[in-house]
Amino acid sequence: MDTNANHKPELEFTKQQLKEAESVSIKLLKGTPLFKIQKIPQESMDTIGNLAFQSYSSGDYDKALQLYRLLSLYDHTNSKNFLGVGICMQKAENYEDAVNSYLIATKLNRDSYSAFFNISQCLLALGKNELATGALEEVIRIGKGKPDVKKSKTYKKAEQLLKGLKM
Repeated sequence: MDTNANHKPELEFTKQQLKEAESVSIKLLKGTPLFKIQKIPQESMDTIGNLAFQSYSSGDYDKALQLYRLLSLYDHTNSKNFLGVGICMQKAENYEDAVNSYLIATKLNRDSYSAFFNISQCLLALGKNELATGALEEVIRIGKGKPDVKKSKTYKKAEQLLKGLKM
């Protein structure tokens, strides 16, 4: 009988390693982005963001998705990172995952009218018109308090779609 089959390796950590792990955990729980904990310069994060945007703009959605996922891992507090993930998922017609990513973006930025608009587009593609109506109503709610949003093409599209859905 092989006694090694049931043997679990024991992991031993030094007190210093445990202290460092606890410190990182506390910082993450308090909302500190991982890139700050690891002392990655903001310029490096911006460069990755620019590469992600360039990849998206050139139609390389898979590469853009990888970069936006990396950004959202290292900076879980920036709604734009989750918007990027959502947009790439939406392009791949992975609507449910796109909605989930957009929802994270709206939790980080309650006034992200573009996230709510994109949620409505995904929900319409999934045939969930009633839920899409609610997302469009959020775009309108946000626009009422912000003149720049009200002037945007996204807001105007949301108004048109909402009228069509309520007919």
